[in-house]
Amino acid sequence: MSEYLESLAIDTPDPLLSSIKEQAFSMKVPIIKTETLAFIEQLIMVAKAARILEIGGGIGYFAIQVVKKTKTMVTSIEIDEGLHEVAKANIEASGLASKITSINADALALETSSLGLFDMIFVDGAKGKYRAYFDKFKDILKVGGFFVFDNLLFRGQVANPETILSRNRRQLVNKIRSFNTFIMNDLDYRTEIYPLGDGIALAIKLR
Repeated sequence: MSEYLESLAIDTPDPLLSSIKEQAFSMKVPIIKTETLAFIEQLIMVAKAARILEIGGGIGYFAIQVVKKTKTMVTSIEIDEGLHEVAKANIEASGLASKITSINADALALETSSLGLFDMIFVDGAKGKYRAYFDKFKDILKVGGFFVFDNLLFRGQVANPETILSRNRRQLVNKIRSFNTFIMNDLDYRTEIYPLGDGIALAIKLR
């Protein structure tokens, strides 16, 4: 199904983005799924989001793609120094360094007051820390802005944790399940979880 939907796209292939996707594959770095990215780009356009914070920047694929498509500004945080250096090189190659700020830091240890306010916060960091990311960054999300959390269905295992044999994997999945319940019931947000890609939550800040 994903291949069919991709075949309908009318965009001219971007050599740099294709190269980054190949780079991610060779480095075994996961990148956002095509259908999830397209959905987020449309959200950004509809909301006219001007400033985006990305937690878990990887090698820069999401930030570059989003800025190319929506002309927004992205601040991207990546904890791994090696991935951060690759991301910086990719951002320079894209010619978008003036629109993408790449920070090498542990997002949970970062001082947020200097970052300003954001229209959207995209969370794709360590899955077991989603509640901590939410608590850390919710105050720099504008009212009317939104969080997007990726991988909330975690390969379908969130719906059926009893089938998981690995104890560590089961603990991770239970943390994701707990976060899903929490964010769906937070009355300060209007949240829906969509079965796009590996499952995403859209949480709109109401107050």
